[in-house]
Amino acid sequence: MSCESRAWSRGLRRSRHLPGWGIAARHFFSSTGCWWRVFCQTRIVERDLQRDRLVGTALVNLYGKFQRLDEAWTIFCALEGRDLVSWNSMLSAFSEHQQWRRSLELFKAMLLQGLSLDSITFLAALKACANLRDLSQAKLVHGQICESGLEGADMVGNTIVDTYGKCGSIDDALAAFERIPAKDIVSWNVMLASLSQNGSCAEAVKLFKRMLHEGERAEKVTVATLLHSFASREFLQEGELLHDHIVELGLDIDIVMATALLIMYARCGSMDRASKMFDTIQNRDVVLWNTFISSLAQADRVKDSFQVFRRMQLEGVRPNKVTFASVIDVCTSLSSLADGMLVAALVLESGLGSDTVLGNAIIDLYGKCGSLENAWEAFDRMENKDVVSWTTILGAYSQHGLFSEVVGLFNKMLLEGITPSTVTFVTVLYACAECKALEVGKKIHARVMEAGLEFDELLSSAIRSLYAECGYLEEVCRVFHGRKQEQEVAAWNGMVVALSRRELFDEAVGLYRQMQLEGVPGDKFTLVSVLEACSELPLVKSIEARALSLRLEQDDTINTALLKAYSRCGNMRDARRAFERTPKKDVVAWSAMVGAHAHHGCGEAALELFQLMQLDGVMPNDVSFVSVFSACSHCGSVERAYEYFVGLEQDYGVKITAEHWKCMMDLLGRAGRLGEAEKFLSKMEFEPDVVLWTTLLAACSVHGNFELGKHAAKRILELDEEDDAAHVVLTSLQHSSQSDILESGRG
Repeated sequence: MSCESRAWSRGLRRSRHLPGWGIAARHFFSSTGCWWRVFCQTRIVERDLQRDRLVGTALVNLYGKFQRLDEAWTIFCALEGRDLVSWNSMLSAFSEHQQWRRSLELFKAMLLQGLSLDSITFLAALKACANLRDLSQAKLVHGQICESGLEGADMVGNTIVDTYGKCGSIDDALAAFERIPAKDIVSWNVMLASLSQNGSCAEAVKLFKRMLHEGERAEKVTVATLLHSFASREFLQEGELLHDHIVELGLDIDIVMATALLIMYARCGSMDRASKMFDTIQNRDVVLWNTFISSLAQADRVKDSFQVFRRMQLEGVRPNKVTFASVIDVCTSLSSLADGMLVAALVLESGLGSDTVLGNAIIDLYGKCGSLENAWEAFDRMENKDVVSWTTILGAYSQHGLFSEVVGLFNKMLLEGITPSTVTFVTVLYACAECKALEVGKKIHARVMEAGLEFDELLSSAIRSLYAECGYLEEVCRVFHGRKQEQEVAAWNGMVVALSRRELFDEAVGLYRQMQLEGVPGDKFTLVSVLEACSELPLVKSIEARALSLRLEQDDTINTALLKAYSRCGNMRDARRAFERTPKKDVVAWSAMVGAHAHHGCGEAALELFQLMQLDGVMPNDVSFVSVFSACSHCGSVERAYEYFVGLEQDYGVKITAEHWKCMMDLLGRAGRLGEAEKFLSKMEFEPDVVLWTTLLAACSVHGNFELGKHAAKRILELDEEDDAAHVVLTSLQHSSQSDILESGRG
C-alpha cells in the first residue's frame, strides 16, 4: 500500500464529516485500484451514508463513469432531498452511455418535479433527441429552454440548431440559427452541416457566402462540411471559389481534404481540376489513388484511368482489391486482353487470386475480350464458384457460339447445387434455342415456372425464342398472351407490401410482375417492397426505370433499396451509382454500402467505406459493425476486427449483440485460430447457442482439430440431441484423425 493510500485510509477511519466522505468517494472510485473502490464503497454502506445527497450524488457520478448504470439508478432513487445536481448527475450518466430513451424519461420527470433546469440539463436532453431523431421531443425541449430564458446560453443555441438538423427539420434549424444573438464559427459550421446532411446544397452555398460577407473566417471543418454539398455541375464555380478560399486562408490541405476536393471536382464534372488536385498532393495513399482511378473511369476516361494505375505501380503504391476491381472494369471497357492479362497476373501475385468477386470480373474480362481458353482457366482455378461465376462462364461460351457446351455446363452447375438466377436462365434458354435443344429448354421452362419467373420480360422473350426456333408456334402464343383482370391499385400494393414484410419474397416479386402485366401502376412503397425481395438484375433495372418515371431519383429510401438490390444481383457498379445519387446518406445508406462490399468479398473496400462514413459525420450502428466484421473476415484482418469489437461500446456507443459475437467466432474460425475461438466463447456474456458451437465445429472440420471438434459436437448435442449434422461432422473428423494416424504409422 502506498504512503498516500495509507494516509487516505487513516483519514477515512477518523472522518465523520459527510463532505469528507464525498471527497473520499471521488478519490477511491477514480483511482485505478479495484480494491480501493470496493473498500470505499463498503465503508460508505456500513455507515449508511449512500442516502446522503452529497455522498449519494458523488456515487451516482462515479457509478456512471464506470458504466454501472443500474447501481447508479438504485442509489439515485434512494437519495434523500435530491437537488438539480443530483438529477443532472443521473441524466449525464444516461447520456454518456447512449441511454437516450432513459435520458428523455428522466428529463420529463425533472419537469414534473418543478426543478429550475440549467443548460447542463437541456444539453443532455437535446443530445438524446438528436440521436433518436425525435423531432416532437426536440420541440418540447426547445420550448422549455425558451421558457427558462437559456436559449442564448453558451452552446445551447448551437445545440438546438444541430438537433433540428439531425431530426431533418431544416426550417426549424434555420429559425433557431437566426435567433442566436452572437453567432460564432461553431454556429455557422453546425448550420452548414445541417443543410449539407439534409441535401440542401443550394441553401448551404448561400449560407456560406453570407458567412464570408459577415466577416466570419472559415475553418477546415467549415470547408470539409461544405465540400460535401458540391455534387453536381451547377456548383462547380462555388467549388472552385471554395478551393481558392482554402488557399487564401492558408489551410493545410492534408490527404483527407485533398480527397474531398478531388471527389468534389469529379462530381462537378471537372476532371481536369481533379487531375491537377491529384498531382499537387504529396504522400498519396491507396484510397486517393482508388478515388482518382474510379473517378476517371466514371467520367468515361478509361484510358487515362488505366494510365493512372500504371503510374500508381511505378510510384510503389500497393494496389488493393478496390484498385483491381476498378482496373479490371477499365480493361473490359477497353477490350484490352493484354492489359487484362497483366492485371490478372498482378491479382495472383498480390495474394487475391482466391477472391470470388475479382475472379468473376476476370472471367468476364477474358470472355468479352475473346479469350475463351483464359476464361475457362480462370473459372477452373476458382475455389469458391457462385452463381455469378457460372453465369459468367456460360455467357462467355454463348458469346463464342458454343451452345451445346453451354447446355452441358448448365447441367453440371445444377449437379453442383448452384441455384440459377434469371440471367442464367436467359443465357441457357437462348443457347437451347440456337442448338434446338427443345427437351432441355422445356425443363428449364418448367423450372422458371416453379420459381414464379414466367412473367419476367427477358425470360418470357427467351422462352418464346426457344419455342419459335424449335417450330412450336402454339406454345409461343400461349406464353405471349396473358389473362386480363381489373383490380384496385391499393389492393395490389397492399398485397405486395404484406408478402415482402413476411419475407415471402418470391411471391412478392411474382405478384409485382402480375401487376405489370395487368397494367396496374405501383407507387413508392410498392417499389421499395419489391426491391427488398428482388435479386434479379433485369427486374431491378425495370424498377429503377419506373422510379425515375415517378421522379423518385432523389428519394433516399428508393436509392438505398436500389443499392441493396443491385448488390444482391452482384452489380456493384449500379449499387455505387445508387449510393452516390442518394442526397442524404444516413447510417442506413452507408451501412448498406459497407455491407454490399463485405458481402461480395471486398473487405478492404468495405473498411475504406467505413472510414469515409465516419469522416462524413455519420455514426455507425450495430448493423454497420456486422458488415465491418464480415469485411475483416474476408480480408483476414483479425487484429483489426478485435480492435473494433473491443471499442464497440466505449468508442461508438454500440451495444454488443449476439450477432457481433457470431461474426467474431466465424472470423476466428476462418483464420484457423481455434484456440482463441474457444476462449472467446468462454468470455461471452450469455450462454453460447447451437449456432456458435456449430461455427466452431465447422472450423475444426476445416482445420482438422479433432479434440476441439469433439468438444464442440458434444456441446451441440447437449443443446439439441437431434442435430444430425453434428454427428456427421464428428464422424468425418474422427475418420480424418484415424487416417492421419495410419499415415504417420506407415511413415
